[in-house]
Amino acid sequence: MRVDEAAELVSAAIDAAAPEGPAVLVAIDGPGGAGKSGYYYAATGAATGGATYNTSFVIGAAPIVVHSTGNRDFCQTNDGVLRSQMGSVGDLPAGATSACLAYPVAQ
Repeated sequence: MRVDEAAELVSAAIDAAAPEGPAVLVAIDGPGGAGKSGYYYAATGAATGGATYNTSFVIGAAPIVVHSTGNRDFCQTNDGVLRSQMGSVGDLPAGATSACLAYPVAQ
């Protein structure tokens, strides 16, 4: 994933976490779409702690064709830690904080 693509994904996540309402999913591109530079992307905002607006987010990216367009799944939550794992056939971008936190911290 190139730096400009990561910046676009972070920007979408910030928009998703804006206070328009809870649990907003922004599918930048997903299965059935063309993807971008070999990856599917998603950004999700979530209301936590009883809030009525989005207070957290998770962003994710998964290769469209594992071992061809990419090898790793990536995600980040509002804790700012980049996480990644080896991709598997059929993987989708992490769309929940719990799923992202299960990924090892990227080295």
